[in-house]
Amino acid sequence: MPGRLELRRWIQLHRKGYAIAQSRDGQYIAVGTETGAAMYSFSGHQLARYPAIESEIPVHRLCAPLDFTRLVLANRLGIIALLDIVPASGRVEVTAHEFPLPIPDIHSLAFSTTEERVAVGHLSSGLTMLDTDGEVLWQQQDVDAAAFGAVWSVAFTPGGSKLYAGSAGSGTNWLVALDAATGALFYRRECAAPVIGVAALPDRLGVAALSPGEYYTEAHLTAYSPELDNLLWEYPLDDPATAICADEVESVLVVGAGFEGVVTLLNAENGAVLATESLNARVDNVSLVQGKFIAAVTQDGAIGLLRYLP
Repeated sequence: MPGRLELRRWIQLHRKGYAIAQSRDGQYIAVGTETGAAMYSFSGHQLARYPAIESEIPVHRLCAPLDFTRLVLANRLGIIALLDIVPASGRVEVTAHEFPLPIPDIHSLAFSTTEERVAVGHLSSGLTMLDTDGEVLWQQQDVDAAAFGAVWSVAFTPGGSKLYAGSAGSGTNWLVALDAATGALFYRRECAAPVIGVAALPDRLGVAALSPGEYYTEAHLTAYSPELDNLLWEYPLDDPATAICADEVESVLVVGAGFEGVVTLLNAENGAVLATESLNARVDNVSLVQGKFIAAVTQDGAIGLLRYLP
């Protein structure tokens, strides 16, 4: 018998949000908006923001380790900021280090806590790997794996040693697995449709790839083995897909779809639906921790906090 997703709280941003992340216990939330980034407690109290004064530079991508000691922010102009987070008397203190990217466009962002690496998927044919000081460890542009496509989505495996990347360019679309340390190609798979999102599954299960349907009015989610050679399961969505996230520990993932903001929690091992809920607004990004706490930022400028009840 399927469970349900209980909507526990709304946090109003009063501005459009783009990206979201949670702490391990679901008690702290970070969100990237059109005026910067902000951190909130589960109760909705704003703990900090970056920059301290609202700016006209949006934060399109954001990720964080589960201990929430650091945030990595990026916008599509090619600026990345690493923020160190320190609790201080009911708020948090933020120390930031900014640096530009050699390829000044950003489509996706991923952070490996264990390896202290930041991966960037570009709108162009580029992929970039950096350390937390902003030094470029490797970069691919129009050569090797990056020549396979453009508009890259990226995701680290939980251990951080491998990077999955999927392309959604106008030509041939690929799903690739790369050595995170060197950028060397491990595996690749040609896909029938653009890959608009990837999520590395826990327990070495493999990777889930999100793709639109032929007319972009629906979508499908496909899980592959770690070597990308075997299709594990497929899940069709009746609406355009807008967001995907896998839990780093538990074998579950969540996907957002449609203008009604339908949030679906799936078993990562077999693709079985565990629960669904509509937030009545397009979901632009999702976060999932402990296999049960979901945070979703919606197009109308709000954060919906949900809990899975089996």
